[in-house]
Amino acid sequence: KLCFWGQPEDQNFVRIQIPPPIAFDNEKVETALQKIRSQHPPHPIPDEAQERAEMKKLEKQLWKGNMNFRFPISGAECQRYNKELTVFYQAYDAYLHQLHDYQNARRRMISFEIGLQNSGTTPGEEIDVHLHFPDGFQLFNGDETLPPSPQPPKLPRQPGTVGGIDMSALSGIGRMIPKAPRPIGPPPNISSPSIRRTNSYDVRSQIRKAKHGYTLRVASFVAVFSNDDALKSFKIDYSISAANLPKAFNDHLSVIIEKSN
Repeated sequence: KLCFWGQPEDQNFVRIQIPPPIAFDNEKVETALQKIRSQHPPHPIPDEAQERAEMKKLEKQLWKGNMNFRFPISGAECQRYNKELTVFYQAYDAYLHQLHDYQNARRRMISFEIGLQNSGTTPGEEIDVHLHFPDGFQLFNGDETLPPSPQPPKLPRQPGTVGGIDMSALSGIGRMIPKAPRPIGPPPNISSPSIRRTNSYDVRSQIRKAKHGYTLRVASFVAVFSNDDALKSFKIDYSISAANLPKAFNDHLSVIIEKSN
């Protein structure tokens, strides 16, 4: 029979606590935006007289052979930076909203693992496990990588600077180098679960052999609910068949959702 991994083996249910919703804090967001604006203020735009004075100063340094100088920042370059900075402020505001939505989505995300318990007197061979999940959430293989959290926007290029090599682009070099092929060995004893989306979810996993008296971890799952109203307990119907089992064994598991106040 199946059980929830990490729970008592004679228990066919698991209780999962859902924390309360995270309210959007406008005051906290505005404080964060003010901090960003103070750390990255607009650049003052020089007038034409200032630009001419800076260019004359640069010419004198060059005539003297002084190579320790900085090119003056033009008004057009400052305007470019300030315009991009305004877009950055707006993007950072959107990022804070996206981060709040992501944190609430993570709160509505539950994970659990399912194991196969062989309480018989002989090993099970060529075992097929079929699970049926109801609709009402998105179901993922828990061993897969889930979407990452949103990332803050990049600052615009500072005025008066010349773009050099983006060192962050070098971080992918390791992924470009071909890796040595893994040694070919026997197939795994337990296959990764195959999730098929219909109006609900049908999942299949295969196990080559299950020793009697042992419990095997079969699969890990993540269920994501779209909103708090969708957070409801659900039942997982399953069927187990094996090459040395006269007939299929049918039963169910229950996931009990409990909302915290």
